[in-house]
Amino acid sequence: MHRALALLSVIWLIAACSGVFDAGPLIPTQVASSAGEPEPRSTAPPPYHRGTGTTSALEGRWQTSAITMNGRPSQDPEMTGAWWIFQGDELLVCTSHNLGQPTSRYTFEMVSDAGGTALRISSKPGSIPQESGWMNYELTGQELRLAFFDGLGRRPNGFAPESPRSEPKLVVVTLRRVD
Repeated sequence: MHRALALLSVIWLIAACSGVFDAGPLIPTQVASSAGEPEPRSTAPPPYHRGTGTTSALEGRWQTSAITMNGRPSQDPEMTGAWWIFQGDELLVCTSHNLGQPTSRYTFEMVSDAGGTALRISSKPGSIPQESGWMNYELTGQELRLAFFDGLGRRPNGFAPESPRSEPKLVVVTLRRVD
């Protein structure tokens, strides 16, 4: 019984992030045609299921368009080209290096106070790595900026690093809305 439930969970995750419910797969990759020549796959993002509650401004699919670490541009392989899916109080992050599956699953709570707008997030049970902490966010039209410390943890003071060599590093990810 437990094996069947585990198998169904894996099948659901693969289907949810590989585009089975959508027009295409998670990210662009190449597959061989019958002639052995590579064929590009669709660049359609993974599907999401619209949630309810106070997350409506962030709800949907977003793609990484820029990353800085301590104020310097970065091509972090873990986040470059990643899809971020906000649905209800859940955040799924699917990277280009892990085809078809979310690499990170979080629950979050939106906070708006004198420090600005932020997300208090925690890894969902069973996610690796297990981490919790804060992400500042700034939503401007179709662009979302997130600022957080590498490994999460304490809440950043803003979107600028305290110094160019701060540890842990301040990561600022700029996302563009896909839908």
